[in-house]
This record gives sequence, C-alpha cells and structure tokens, in this order.
Amino acid sequence: MTPQKSEQAQGRWFESNYVIKFLLYISYMNEETYSQAGQDLFVMNVLGYPKNGYFIDIGCNDPDIDNNTRLLEDFDWTGISFDFYEFRNFSERRKCKFILGDATKHDYKFIFESSSVPKVIDYLSIDIDALSLV
Repeated sequence: MTPQKSEQAQGRWFESNYVIKFLLYISYMNEETYSQAGQDLFVMNVLGYPKNGYFIDIGCNDPDIDNNTRLLEDFDWTGISFDFYEFRNFSERRKCKFILGDATKHDYKFIFESSSVPKVIDYLSIDIDALSLV
C-alpha cells in the first residue's frame, strides 16, 4: 500500500509545479519582464493583471533592469522604492517615490504615514543583501 500525500503536501507540490510551469511559459512566450526571474510577471499573473495597485519595493536596484516593480507601473501602479544606491537616476526615470538609504535604518512608520501608503499593499518585494546594509 502506497502512503497518500497529505493535502498540505499536495498543495506544496502544486505551488512549486505552478511556479515551474509559469517560468517555462514566460521563457517560451517572450513576455516582457524587467525583473531577473520573472517576479513581475508572476505577481501580475497571480493577481489577474490589476490596474492601480500599490507596491513597496525594498532593494529595488536599477530603475529598469532586474527590477521587480517596473512592469507594474505600466499598469498604473504606484508605490515606494528603496535602495542604498540610486542606480541610473532612478528618481528621474520612474514614477514612484524613491528613498535612498540603508533598508534596516529607515523609519518605515514615518515614511508610510507621510507618504499616505494605503492600508492594503498589493505587492511587497524585499530583495536586500550585504551591499544593501551599508
């Protein structure tokens, strides 16, 4: 008798299988993505390509290359992007607010209140590493 997978284990398999299928889909369909691994297309696909969403992007990197939220602005999303370095004049090239500095030292409560961040954030991207913590 073969043991049956629990519903939770089956769900995990489905989720990981979905991600693999999605990544294969975008690689074959040549969908335009600005992110490194299709994160922007993945979130838009999961959410149903909504308009006027709100994002927070901590560790945003370049304004266009390997950026997880650039595509969202094409769908009239707004938000705030944070990074320790302003790559290629980020604040001039993007519509969203850009905040420069160490991701671990920001007063997020103050920033969110003073920027009128909505109570519901549709997409939160956190991509920080040792270089982001200077």
